Amino acid sequence: MEASIKEEDASGRHPVIASPRNFWGGFALFVLSAAAYWLLGNLSAMHGYTFGAGTMPRLIAGLLAALSVVLIGMGLAIRGSALPTLALRGPLMLFSAIIFFALAVSALGIVITSFLTYLIAALATKETRWGEAVVAGVCMTVFCTVLFYYGLSLPFALWPAL
Repeated sequence: MEASIKEEDASGRHPVIASPRNFWGGFALFVLSAAAYWLLGNLSAMHGYTFGAGTMPRLIAGLLAALSVVLIGMGLAIRGSALPTLALRGPLMLFSAIIFFALAVSALGIVITSFLTYLIAALATKETRWGEAVVAGVCMTVFCTVLFYYGLSLPFALWPAL
């Protein structure tokens, strides 16, 4: 669903950024490419006709920077859609589930931790049916226990140490 685009802002002037989605997306990609290029500083570049370890990543970072400048230009010149609203619930709950698992697995054991992690991840959407989530959580807990504890013999405790 496309958002409506205003021809003029409140002061009667035309907006500088014609397509906020393209402009800010291009800006984010440019920052990513600049960070990648900076982080590649310690890798060797080309030596004569041979590629160094940092040659291809630098080429890709440069290409990404060039394409992001084009996207920024399109955001300034061509009318487009506005930025969509940002939904934080899903990413926040999934990040919380990962952090919970990392912090709790040694204290609570793989069985309790994997079940609670699944339920925390289920909070990522408002459409969760909790009866189905509990059944799926039990199935995922059995799968994780069989895979990690028995199959891979990882050094997780099954249950909390009392």
